[in-house]
Amino acid sequence: LWSSAVLFIIPPRQSIPDSATMCYCYDMGKFSKGAIQRLQLHVFQGKTSLQVFTEMYTLLSSDLEKARKAAQNENDEYYRRVYLLMLHSFVEAVLFRLKQHLLDQRENLGITITDNEKLVLDEQTVEMLENGTLQRKDLMVTQKKNLKFTLKFLKRKLDLDREPDFGGHGWESYCYSLEKRNSLAHPKFPGDLQISDDDLETVTKADDWIMEELVSIMNGFSKLSGAKQGDN
Repeated sequence: LWSSAVLFIIPPRQSIPDSATMCYCYDMGKFSKGAIQRLQLHVFQGKTSLQVFTEMYTLLSSDLEKARKAAQNENDEYYRRVYLLMLHSFVEAVLFRLKQHLLDQRENLGITITDNEKLVLDEQTVEMLENGTLQRKDLMVTQKKNLKFTLKFLKRKLDLDREPDFGGHGWESYCYSLEKRNSLAHPKFPGDLQISDDDLETVTKADDWIMEELVSIMNGFSKLSGAKQGDN
């Protein structure tokens, strides 16, 4: 079983490839204060970063799977719009929580993070104010850039053998689905609200590609954690 310090929950969604590794998280409520300190799990608002990841992933993946099934089975574009919006809400949330978990576990995994990298992983930047002081503020970046950075950064830090696939049909499907999401979120014409059968098929392919990439990252956490435990 994976180290409980870096364990992720991956509910068996329809979109996850059959070959993907499935695993389930311990009930974090069973961890004692000593165990949390020993595992160096960062605690904020009474929860560890792993608890927050698990809570958000479980809720969003469940909603996403329900939306996917409804979009495929119901002859109603409403469900297709919900599915498209849910997919990209899922992506944004999981990308942020993965970056936060890497920050939380960098010492356990023997990973060095620079101050500048930490700032980006926190999705923050710095601006100079009129009074000559510096102030942190939210980093405004497109989801596409965020996804590329996160997958490449985690691949490098986790020393994954597999490169993120940014050249295949899955990536193309993701980019198209993101454009459709942007049009749906900021509609200007009736066509911006419509999702055809072909559009739905492309969104589904994007969903499958995203899950395959996320599973690769999560397996990378597992592999590196196991190697570090073996060293100890």
